[in-house]
Amino acid sequence: LSLTAWRATELADTIRQRAAERFELQVRQLETDIALRFKRPEQPLRGARGLFEAYPDADRLHFQQWLASRDLQSELPGLRGIGFIQPVVPGALDALIQRERRQGAPDFKLKGVAGAPLHPQRPYIIRFVEPRGANRGAIGLDIASEATRKAAADLAAQLGEPVLTGV
Repeated sequence: LSLTAWRATELADTIRQRAAERFELQVRQLETDIALRFKRPEQPLRGARGLFEAYPDADRLHFQQWLASRDLQSELPGLRGIGFIQPVVPGALDALIQRERRQGAPDFKLKGVAGAPLHPQRPYIIRFVEPRGANRGAIGLDIASEATRKAAADLAAQLGEPVLTGV
């Protein structure tokens, strides 16, 4: 009886140990999967950055053509869109509006997040986003008009790397 109890205890310990090892393996795999899901969208973002570094005067049509060369829906299922945000000095806002209207966005207008006023010193304006249909409301949005988004944009500009918002 003692031998059976000792063997049962030993077997239970082995089962618990193996379960803990499997759990740790699954946790590491989940961590890797989550990290990859956050890293994957960086690829097209870096590609878009390359477009604007190579062609600083790239416009909406260039952006659409570049994006058409990729299949983001299969590359990144669930991605709502990809866009271009530009920091603008307040004195250049009227010129930006006129340029965007001339370049294929006749209804381009500036707005703050949830009706907030534009950031007074350094607005970050969403110039274009694709696919445009579902994201039309984002065009002209000043993400700096909301503190959390501005902090992420400032950090991304400082680091030259994509950054997630704090919330």
